[in-house]
Amino acid sequence: MKFDGIDRNASRYVSFSTASSISVILLLCITIFSTAVTSLPTQKVNGTTHTNRLFVSDITKCPSLPPRAAPATNVRDLRADDIKVIMGLGDSVMVDKLNQVFQDGKSPLDEYRGANFAVGGDSDVVSIPNILRKFSPSLVGDSKGTHLIEVCYGVLCPSNYIPNLDQLNAAQSGAQAINIDKQVNYLIDQLSQRKDIDVQNDWKYATVWFGNNDLCNGCTNLTQQIQFSPDQFESHIRNGLENLRKNVPKLFVNLMSVFKISQMFNASLKDESCVLGKIAGLFVECQCAFVAGPLGDKTRKAMDDLAGQYNERLKSITLDFQKRNYQDFIVSYDPGMENMDISDGNLDLLSGVDCFHPSLLAHERIAKAVWNNVFTEQSQKTNKYDPTAADLTVLCPNENDRLN
Repeated sequence: MKFDGIDRNASRYVSFSTASSISVILLLCITIFSTAVTSLPTQKVNGTTHTNRLFVSDITKCPSLPPRAAPATNVRDLRADDIKVIMGLGDSVMVDKLNQVFQDGKSPLDEYRGANFAVGGDSDVVSIPNILRKFSPSLVGDSKGTHLIEVCYGVLCPSNYIPNLDQLNAAQSGAQAINIDKQVNYLIDQLSQRKDIDVQNDWKYATVWFGNNDLCNGCTNLTQQIQFSPDQFESHIRNGLENLRKNVPKLFVNLMSVFKISQMFNASLKDESCVLGKIAGLFVECQCAFVAGPLGDKTRKAMDDLAGQYNERLKSITLDFQKRNYQDFIVSYDPGMENMDISDGNLDLLSGVDCFHPSLLAHERIAKAVWNNVFTEQSQKTNKYDPTAADLTVLCPNENDRLN
């Protein structure tokens, strides 16, 4: 029909056609976006295959989590944004001992607690707290800065914490499994004094990593009989975790496996200064690992055997706590250290001071690997971290991801 020379039907057709085209384009865009979000490629990270998971090189690139409808009431329902407090227990690896040499005039005997993978909170490092803070900005408890080594060695373990820097990182250099209760008691005391923590209601995350110094001293039948047997190791860890359960409500514990420290010997052979240091007897942290010749081969094998037994005990402890089905306490076993191999890795992964402790680079890569494992079901967790992987990416948890 025409009116004033205009074909009204044609006009209506053009308008309808244009609107339809826009609708189709919008629908196509939505479909493409939805497909990109819900059909992420299958990826293998940390040796574990992930489907429909988003991994990024930088945690700041992760999308924010939508707010929860209600706070979590069960420890098996924890998202990243539920965690308000971070804590740590363990030995010198947990305090980042000797990871740098004379940086900014600091002593090589300093602990770089602020750069530790598990509890370090210095703003310029990759760590579990700094990754977690992307989703929980008000997180507290992470260690800060640097200070002189706090030494603890079995029964010789003085109380020499620096709470304003250590915060809720109770780990101490030289600590053994026998020292776990002292560290638990430090945390209990600190939590009771903190005004920024609601002890009864805030969800807490603790990394527990003992066994390295036990292995370094337990390579003979005599030392195992005295203190470092698998039975004694298990008893100390089990009792320490029970002490935590009774006194620290709303707690998720990530229990780290021990790794084969013996491989540090072969790794250190690549560096002349490390070799000279061993000859001069400068490496006193782990004589079981650094003894040369046939005797050293024997002690290193004994260490590896003991590491396997310790890990079996840690698995047993984890299973027992999980079977109890507590609502506000759980232990998760991280097997990532079991088969970690750095014997052929770059020496950048080791401290330039003692060729034994992990470097800052190693701490940052371990932080990424541990984070990814925390959001992986127990049966699917990798048992072989690879700190030599320079391109390791970080999982962006979504609203359905829970700590495992």
